[in-house]
Amino acid sequence: MEYVAIVICLVFSGLFSGAEIAFFSLPETKLQTMAEDGRRAAKLALALRQNPQRLLSTILIGNNVVNLTAAALISIVTFEHFGSEAVAIATGGLTVFVLIFGEIVPKTLCAKYAPSAVQYFAYMIYWMEKLFAPALFLLEPLILKLTGGRGLAVPFVTKEELKIMIEAGGKAGVLETEKVEMIKNLFEFTELTARDVMTPRIDTVVMDSNFTLDEAKEDLFNTKHSRIPVYEGIRDNITGTLYRTHALIELAQGNRTSKLKELALPPLFIPISKPVGDLLKQFQEEKRHLAIVVNEFGGVMGIVTTEDLLEEVVGDILDETDVSEELIKRTGKNEILVSGRTEVRKINEFLKVALDKDEDVIFYTISGLIQQRLGHIPAVGEELRVAGCLLTIREADNRSIKSVQILKQENVSQEEPEPAQAGSPT
Repeated sequence: MEYVAIVICLVFSGLFSGAEIAFFSLPETKLQTMAEDGRRAAKLALALRQNPQRLLSTILIGNNVVNLTAAALISIVTFEHFGSEAVAIATGGLTVFVLIFGEIVPKTLCAKYAPSAVQYFAYMIYWMEKLFAPALFLLEPLILKLTGGRGLAVPFVTKEELKIMIEAGGKAGVLETEKVEMIKNLFEFTELTARDVMTPRIDTVVMDSNFTLDEAKEDLFNTKHSRIPVYEGIRDNITGTLYRTHALIELAQGNRTSKLKELALPPLFIPISKPVGDLLKQFQEEKRHLAIVVNEFGGVMGIVTTEDLLEEVVGDILDETDVSEELIKRTGKNEILVSGRTEVRKINEFLKVALDKDEDVIFYTISGLIQQRLGHIPAVGEELRVAGCLLTIREADNRSIKSVQILKQENVSQEEPEPAQAGSPT
């Protein structure tokens, strides 16, 4: 009888070990999918997973009970038949047997076939949970106290893990390259602010609000923008947003004397630090398509449109009249040629560097970063080193930097604050 009991204990030891790895190695999303397919065992398994602390406690209590019972029984049987000297040998043999057939083998198999195993064990664990309910009632408060009031929580897939899975899917050909980039952009979208996506003020098309439709008609006909900020007196004093279509309709109806400010709608001002996710929600709620980005002093920094937000996910959207401008052009293995207006964050992503990590101010463009480092507008050929990269000015005038050559240097210290001299050898 004792031998039968020992065998039963060893079988249950393997079952509990297998159940543990099956329940906790299977992603909850997979379990939810199985449950939605109408599988009763999967639904029960999903219900058990809702309380992972109780589930784990049930499995561990059961496993320890059968292991201790098996050890006690084999000690008694060995002592009765072979004396006390053989007890240690029998216990050692049992330990090896449990390790192989009660732990390693069942856990390996159940990890490999987790979807099937978790359904197989669901009913067993359910009834064991009922059986051990008194013990669990006493143990759970103690466990919570020892763990700082927090029981076991099984985490969902993290953002970093999901990114790795998506990239792996792209490399394996399961996902198209464009879809991989779009999904990655969605993750990054929530981390962006208005500063990252705005069109800088210098590149913004604005109109004097005191112009009449007749005075502004040439600009209205030539511009490609559907919404145009209008200002009063100075460009920083934005007073409204003009809908080009509305203005052209007025012109077509013979209205030439109305001023732009009479047709403009109140502007939407947003802080430069506003998260783009919040901005998109605000656009949707207020039925807006353009916002004026201002700094803490109320100065206009640029504008953001719904198209700017959309392009952060799907990439550049060119209208029929748009001329494609390549802001980053690869010229070598670790070398690129960029426009002075190229965003620093996009260069960082392209070269896998952090050009602005040591800066007190987060710059929008590479031109702004270089001017801050040098303290002046550099001449053509002037160089400086930043974060292991050699930056060479290729085009510039007395007001701005037009283009920059960037060489990512291998095995170069990241701390190189001193600018190189113009014309120095690379």
